[in-house]
Amino acid sequence: MNRYGRLIVLCILLIPLLVASYGWTLLRESAFYIFYLMQPDGSLETSEVVWQLVWHLVGGGTLFLLGLSFLGGFFWYRHRKRKKTPS
Repeated sequence: MNRYGRLIVLCILLIPLLVASYGWTLLRESAFYIFYLMQPDGSLETSEVVWQLVWHLVGGGTLFLLGLSFLGGFFWYRHRKRKKTPS
């Protein structure tokens, strides 16, 4: 088990990293929606774009913060367990 322990931990940590990166992608796309709303010749209806903007901002921010908080909590617990954090 010790031989594959680090590989298992790496696979477990990969999931929140992917969630955080997807949240970052949604936040980045929301910036493009804002630039789209600033131009007057948009082809989509404005209310539809506003709801997409809200979804991208709220969903992206939530996923980004959840992923980073899980990773931060994991590393904080690991360092505290090994007594490497300042008291």
